[in-house]
Amino acid sequence: MAQGEVPQFGYPVPGPQDIRPDDIMNDIFFLNDKEWDVERRKGNFDYVIIGSSFCALAFVDQALKNNPNAKIMIIERGTYYHPEHFQNLPPPFVMPMNGIGETFPWRISKETHEGQYIKWQYGMSNFFGGRSTFWSGWCPEPTDEEMEEWPKETKKVVHKYFPVVKQLLNVIPADQISKTEQGKDTIYGALQSDIQESLKDISSKISTITRWMPAPLAVEAHMYRNINFKKFSVPGPLLSKLYSLSVGQEKASIKDSTMKIVINCVVKMIHHKEGKAVVLETSKGDFVLGNAKVILAMGALPPTTLMLNSFSKHDFPSMINIGERFTAHFISSIFARVPANTFCNYRKFGNMEMSANYIAGRDLSSTSQFHIQLSTIYDNTPTENLFDFTRHLPDVATAPTMKQLLTSTDHVIFVCTVLGELDYDNDQNWFRKNEDDDVTTNVTLQVVANSKDNKVWETMEESSFQMLDILAPSGLEYWHSHGGSAGDWAKGRPTADMIRVPCIVHEASTMRLGKDTGSPVDLDYRFKGVDNVYLTGASLWPTGGSWNPTGTISAIAMHLADLICPKVN
Repeated sequence: MAQGEVPQFGYPVPGPQDIRPDDIMNDIFFLNDKEWDVERRKGNFDYVIIGSSFCALAFVDQALKNNPNAKIMIIERGTYYHPEHFQNLPPPFVMPMNGIGETFPWRISKETHEGQYIKWQYGMSNFFGGRSTFWSGWCPEPTDEEMEEWPKETKKVVHKYFPVVKQLLNVIPADQISKTEQGKDTIYGALQSDIQESLKDISSKISTITRWMPAPLAVEAHMYRNINFKKFSVPGPLLSKLYSLSVGQEKASIKDSTMKIVINCVVKMIHHKEGKAVVLETSKGDFVLGNAKVILAMGALPPTTLMLNSFSKHDFPSMINIGERFTAHFISSIFARVPANTFCNYRKFGNMEMSANYIAGRDLSSTSQFHIQLSTIYDNTPTENLFDFTRHLPDVATAPTMKQLLTSTDHVIFVCTVLGELDYDNDQNWFRKNEDDDVTTNVTLQVVANSKDNKVWETMEESSFQMLDILAPSGLEYWHSHGGSAGDWAKGRPTADMIRVPCIVHEASTMRLGKDTGSPVDLDYRFKGVDNVYLTGASLWPTGGSWNPTGTISAIAMHLADLICPKVN
């Protein structure tokens, strides 16, 4: 074979045999090392997005509506893993949801590790698309009252963009999921109707409940024939944007479009000069920014780490409070069951039924928020229904075990995933830089529950028990855990030790926005004192409330796109 000649179809010699998924994706969609080396030196991009998250997709979607020729670079630290949400794949793909697929780029303080209930924070999913391939899909829109201490301007933004977000993420109320063209109900049908009927006056019966609704889930599948439940994730839609751009711009290759994506590239530092970010230091060499605007879209804590390492609090006094406020959601997980024949629509049940409802509340003394993600499941043949069961679950993270299902084939199982608001005013909770050498992990997270948190925790559990008493006035049994998957069904409420989860989720507020001098981010999502670095995600929230964050962070990312990527004719 002549020098420089590439073998084709086995001629004149066999081709490469060691091909990885990354090689294929880099050949079609992502920049390879040689292409990246060219692009990183140009300094001609309009927008550089760090992360390939929901916020990245929301920003790109809105920016390209405004300017289809915007020059965008997306830098993702992880590799390509799932093409889509794991619930849309066969059941074995549920297994990698936890374990080594989750990383923890921070140190947990000794005080947190030794806490009574809260001991750790859920980690990061360092893959293309981030946690979107593993998330639950719940997307409630917060009320003005729930967005406590938020600027009124930001509240208006959330409400303005939420309808657009629901279209982007395919959000649909749970009671509309199984309506086929013929109007017949399937998995989210008869049981969903029964539960909704029982919940309709719940706020008048339980003083701590403020509102409820059929769960808004990102599962609508209107573009797929004969599929009515498909959980949304970022990889497919984001790559579709890339493909559509190349077609619309009449490019010979997908990678020739004005949007570029690189994976396996870690941004370590933002270098700046005279208040302007000029270079990104990455694991694949320095990236020249030129006049680009930098958008941080990689969760809540990793961008906090990046800012703590890149901008000295001495030189940038507006950033002195970065990491000094921290909030999140603590969790209780309650499993209960009741005989299926006690439900009005029992004779209409198929061999598997589900429902999903969202119930919000407040502790009356502290006014801190909580919400209950109420899922109900009837499955009379669990081993036969495994594929449909896994696919249609409202939330796999808190799904019944096979043991619970097999011992409840003539019962309806209630799953209450209850999330409470961690006190955002607790000065014992923080996220601070430490002396470690690795600038991507040299931070410590401390979370210490106080008396206010403990009161909210008690209130949200009591509210859940009261709700279950209303939904199942007779025959109610609870799962009493004995550790791991061991346990049994019994009358009487389980103890706090049985139902409290030792980790927190939905971290927020480390770099909150606001007009006051204590807020490091302005109302246009730009870091104060820096010309061209912008923030998305829950770290900019003044408070975290208790609602699921994805819809809200996506709405704000869309607004950011409208602010810095104006429409062109």
